[in-house]
Amino acid sequence: MADEERKTTRSSDEDLLLEIRDRYKYASEAWEEIRKERQKDLRYICGDPWEPEDRNARAAAGRPCVNHDELNQYVNQAVNNLRQNKRGVKVEPGGNGADGKSAELRQDLIRTVEYRSKAQQAYLRAAQDMLEGSYGFFRIGRKYVIDNPADDDPHAFDQEITLGPIPNPDSVLYSPDTKQPDWSDAEWCFVVEPLSTEEFLRQYPNAEKRDFSAEDIRVAKDWFSDKTVLVAEYWKVITTERELVKGKKRRKVQQKRVCQYITNGLEILDEIEHPGCEIPIPAVVGLERYVDEGSGPKRKLFSLCRLARDPQMSLAYLNSQQTEEAGLSPKVPYIGYKGQFDADEDAWENLNRIPRSYVQVDPVTDPTGQTILPLPQRQAFTPNFQEYEIAKDSCRRAIQAAMGISPLPTAAQRTNEKSGIAIERIQDQEALGSYHFTTGYERAIERAGRIIESWIPAIYDNKREMGLRQPTTRTR
Repeated sequence: MADEERKTTRSSDEDLLLEIRDRYKYASEAWEEIRKERQKDLRYICGDPWEPEDRNARAAAGRPCVNHDELNQYVNQAVNNLRQNKRGVKVEPGGNGADGKSAELRQDLIRTVEYRSKAQQAYLRAAQDMLEGSYGFFRIGRKYVIDNPADDDPHAFDQEITLGPIPNPDSVLYSPDTKQPDWSDAEWCFVVEPLSTEEFLRQYPNAEKRDFSAEDIRVAKDWFSDKTVLVAEYWKVITTERELVKGKKRRKVQQKRVCQYITNGLEILDEIEHPGCEIPIPAVVGLERYVDEGSGPKRKLFSLCRLARDPQMSLAYLNSQQTEEAGLSPKVPYIGYKGQFDADEDAWENLNRIPRSYVQVDPVTDPTGQTILPLPQRQAFTPNFQEYEIAKDSCRRAIQAAMGISPLPTAAQRTNEKSGIAIERIQDQEALGSYHFTTGYERAIERAGRIIESWIPAIYDNKREMGLRQPTTRTR
């Protein structure tokens, strides 16, 4: 019987592993273009809009390749606006038996979870990832309150809910079939981490496969490289159907549960069931559109700086051209005939450093005989800096328009009003153009609240003493 169970388990694992490999490949291909656009966004945010071939060609020709960043000030403004106006989960009573007192208790409990987990760091990191590259994520988890309890400790199995950041958004692969704005309908999701073979063996000493054959690598080619093993959390919402009966009334309902599998594509390393019915990795998503480019509608995600890349590139070209033209300015201000400067050579050598009342030149030289020569001429050169500044200002306005920043002064700015109300209105107007990104941020926190609320009965399932964080009151 034990052998039969092992065969059944092994067969089940093989089916699951096949599903995991297929879905990982499907998600990787579906998100490939969106990820490439994000990497391009980040290149611009990091101050390098130049394509490598353009930069190399300019370097080979000895031409300047510069960039004056205009994007980060607006991205930082949006991020810092969220930092100043912190968001958190809000609980309101709803449903049968709900009242203000129970809602207040849950609000205090969730506020405590956020405080202990330093949730603002996770929220804002995901928001910045979204503003800079169109998407970001954070996670909801749990941990034991006591790491090393005594054998008879009554709180040995007490857990608490945690919130944490996901530093690399590209480590997350959601199901491409999700349709809800907050991606809460996703049936599966990956969180991946490449490990060196040595680190994999250290972290998973009980893994059955400790040496990977050529056949293993062929079967799971997306999971292995020469020196690394891809370890993934495979989150799956498992749906089962059951029938409800009430007298003569019957109906079928779907019941959902969430399971987390740890895998390397060839083996299920761990399996953990979680509370709730949603994958506990809220997605902070920027502007989302579906665009048909000839092969059917495709999802596109936009960052705050996506449509500002072209004017930023134009600005980089103009700055490079202006720098190049400045480099063409003559370094020798005067040109004359050979021998014409011999009579006052020292004065001419130091003309640009030492003020003098006059300098002399020889009117004739040996090669020219008695012909009187014209005086040395200063080389006139006027770079087209004014025209460049006009063109660059046009690029800056295009960047502002693309990022939702008003390029024209408001009425309050035109009249130079400096009151607190006027400044607040100016700031509100600047924030309004990018408020759809703030909405995506708030949706993710709202989803986190739903997940945490669904976890509370399973995690805080016994009597215990714990301090709850009350709302702070600010005094001016």
